[in-house]
Amino acid sequence: ALGLDQDFSRVDVKDNSVGNRVTEIDYDTRLRSRYELTDRSSFEINGRYLRQDYTDPAYQGYQEVSSDDWFNREVGANLALGAGLAFGFVYPQAIANETYQQLLVRGSYRLTGKIELRSSVGIEYREYDTEVNNTLEPVFNVLLIYQPQPRTTVTLEGHRQNEPSPTGYYNYQTLGFSAGVRQLLRGHWYAVLNGGYDN
Repeated sequence: ALGLDQDFSRVDVKDNSVGNRVTEIDYDTRLRSRYELTDRSSFEINGRYLRQDYTDPAYQGYQEVSSDDWFNREVGANLALGAGLAFGFVYPQAIANETYQQLLVRGSYRLTGKIELRSSVGIEYREYDTEVNNTLEPVFNVLLIYQPQPRTTVTLEGHRQNEPSPTGYYNYQTLGFSAGVRQLLRGHWYAVLNGGYDN
């Protein structure tokens, strides 16, 4: 199975690394592939291109090309587990490039017919094309999905991740959460409302 998604967003956010409200413009392209090995196991190879820009030229954006690859196994009627590897290349506008590798495990558990809990956790090794020391950091993501109706999806998410600083310094770690509602309007068109906080 193959899938391709293209998302565009322009949002005004209070960026803690900047200390001010800024306007972010994101272009997010994802290519997904999944091969069923058996009726209970599968393999995934997924690619992503992300570009983040700021309307204010005082802040630097970046581009990121990444891949995450998974082996998945259903271990029960409501539980699926996976082990994966991810790697990526990050190209900030004002500082040296970066590469990273991640070793990850994840799980998905369907609590009811309308509620699903997903989580991934792992470690990330990040290398910088400069004198900055390489880093080894934990990463995680937790996602609760509630679908009250077939066309409506509500999400609550928490994360810890590594991002380039928009001020031209090196990366900062964010610990945060977000919540959102997505409503299918017609065909492949959706209306989305999201909010969140990063520290």
